[in-house]
Amino acid sequence: MNVEKNKILIVDDFIENLQIACNILQSAGYSLSIASNGSKAIEIARNFLPDLILLDIMMPEMDGYEVCAYLKNNELTKEIPIIFLTAKIEPGSIGKAFEMGAVDYIAKPFNEIELLARVKTHIDLKRSMETIKEQNHQMEALIQSREKLFSIIAHDLKSPLSNLIGFSDILLRKFESFPPEKTTQFVKIIYDSAKRGNDLLENLLEWSRIQTGRLVASLIDFDIHPVIMDCLALYESTAKSKEIEIDNQVQKEAFVYADINMVKTILRNLISNALKFTFPFGKISIMANQMQDNLSISILDNGVGMNSEDINKLFDPQLNFSKVGTKKEKGSGLGLVLCDVFVKENNGKIEVYSTVGKGSEFKLTIPLSKQML
Repeated sequence: MNVEKNKILIVDDFIENLQIACNILQSAGYSLSIASNGSKAIEIARNFLPDLILLDIMMPEMDGYEVCAYLKNNELTKEIPIIFLTAKIEPGSIGKAFEMGAVDYIAKPFNEIELLARVKTHIDLKRSMETIKEQNHQMEALIQSREKLFSIIAHDLKSPLSNLIGFSDILLRKFESFPPEKTTQFVKIIYDSAKRGNDLLENLLEWSRIQTGRLVASLIDFDIHPVIMDCLALYESTAKSKEIEIDNQVQKEAFVYADINMVKTILRNLISNALKFTFPFGKISIMANQMQDNLSISILDNGVGMNSEDINKLFDPQLNFSKVGTKKEKGSGLGLVLCDVFVKENNGKIEVYSTVGKGSEFKLTIPLSKQML
């Protein structure tokens, strides 16, 4: 244990006692703060937030019991362990100390070995409790994440899988009797369903990496133009089926410094989102603009748009916010949440501007490659 990281507040109205305790604990490397009365102790405790408080019982105006009661009823200080310092070791006095919330007591005059041992024991206990609480918090988060994943898998994968099974079964049984245009229509439905299921699975895998702490950004210099072109190729069929025009104005050799796989995920989700909420025969534009040491990429559509209330819900992982697209397309709500997490991992930001009935702009800003500066 590195004691230099552990803070102790010593409260006693006798300067000699303070000096003795300070000398012992400072020589052991603890960080100390002192108070000679109850009101000062409370003020320091709230600001200093020590790991342990050594509190004298017998003090004028406000005794140790009153100070302890106040600290234990305060949200900021209630978890700080308190050891009473006392010359009174009668059972009634010690019993009252424990009733007030103390974890231990030390008799005065101080025994150096006892003081150091008790201080170390209770700071170690506090650290152990903090570790357990953090582990419990992480476990709860993992459980919630697992339940969220199961819910999404059960709900959102059901539709594309049903389409895959249903329409492929019909084709298998009636392929020879179908006219070519009907076969093409069914194949298109099967392809779109498979694509939607694949996109969802990719997002689920990325979300799983985030929740299990396996998310590590690997920053490199790369040209974002071919990345955008690859993402557009993934959604070429979707754009054609809705007869949506995509105008990519991003020039070649627009180099950025980021994690290429995370940027691909961001762009894939933003393009998919724009296609989902753009009406048939609509238009999507992709533009880039260099700003000092960053590159901003805007994906604009002339689709349904959003109000400010919906915009505020987009990146909240607790809400699973999602709406049905212009052709009844469904989603999990994970895509934009992933975008927000990945953008932050790449030292960038994402902004949304939208007007109901006129369309939306998602503006991604990430650092430029140093060779572009």
